[in-house]
Order: sequence, then structure tokens, then C-alpha cells
Amino acid sequence: MRTFDIMFKLLDRYVLTRFLSILMGAMVAFITVFLVVDVVENMDKFIDAKMPRQAMVAYYLYTLPWFVSI
Repeated sequence: MRTFDIMFKLLDRYVLTRFLSILMGAMVAFITVFLVVDVVENMDKFIDAKMPRQAMVAYYLYTLPWFVSI
């Protein structure tokens, strides 16, 4: 019975690490696509408003948690 418990814990850990690594990879890919598309869409607005680079970075840093929560 003890061997079964050890193997089950090992299998759980393996499945969990594989799942989390795939999940993190997908999240990074979606966030990258979101940022690229949003920058391309809003670049004209940023240029017209003469927004400084620091403000654009702050905008995306504050927008990122909203996107991740979706």
C-alpha cells in the first residue's frame, strides 16, 4: 500500500508540473499577442497625445492584470 501512495504522489506531481508548464506557456503567448495587438491599435492615439514612453509602459503595466484575470 505504501508503494502505491508514493507512486500516486509522484504521478500527481508529474501531471501537475506538466499542466502548469503548459498553462504558463499559453499565458505568456496570449499576453504577448495581446500586447502586440494593443500597441498596434493604440499607437496612433499615443502619438497624437504625445504621450511619453513612461506613461505608455505604465498603461500596459496597469492593463496587464486586467487581461490576465480574463
